[in-house]
Amino acid sequence: MGYPYLDDIVQQQKSEDCSIKSDAVLIAPSWHEGNIFESCIVPLAHSLLMSGFRVIARPHDELLKRQQKLISDISRHFENKGLFTLETNLGNVKSIQSAALLIADWGGIVFEWAFAKERPAMLINTNMKVRNKSYLDLGIAPMEILAREHLGKNVALEDMKNAGEYARDLLKNKEAYVKKIRDFRKRMIYNFGNSAEVGARYILSLL
Repeated sequence: MGYPYLDDIVQQQKSEDCSIKSDAVLIAPSWHEGNIFESCIVPLAHSLLMSGFRVIARPHDELLKRQQKLISDISRHFENKGLFTLETNLGNVKSIQSAALLIADWGGIVFEWAFAKERPAMLINTNMKVRNKSYLDLGIAPMEILAREHLGKNVALEDMKNAGEYARDLLKNKEAYVKKIRDFRKRMIYNFGNSAEVGARYILSLL
């Protein structure tokens, strides 16, 4: 039928008064082993800061629970960097609303970001988040893999020194990336914008 949650996010955005900050980058990893916070947050953030970006690092709530020492180490490392914010109050969603660019790894936030907000993402090729180790037996490419080339730019772990440059390119050429996002969304998401209505009509037709 579609993806009603995306439609809800779009409607929520329309009712909120939150302008996008062109220099704000949101880093929001998943919490699988080898995620951004565990593998490359320091060189990644430094490259972005050197390029003049405001960096908001927003750990996954499970990472906050399980990796308290890591979070403390990151906080200490960047405590004198005025343009770096470690956001541990996950109830505050203003950073998600106002950031111009998302940097993620294998988390589902990229779908909400790209499909609902129509903003590009930088996707870091950390270790994959694999919950079903037999997924290859199905012979079907998972959405998390299939979508990556359509939602922004993939960046290797070894290439963090150029992250700031890539971020600038993503924002400079935003319209081209947004077109790719829209084209891919049209192919993959049914009834975008009115999926709940279509679903309700279908259920009623069965009664």
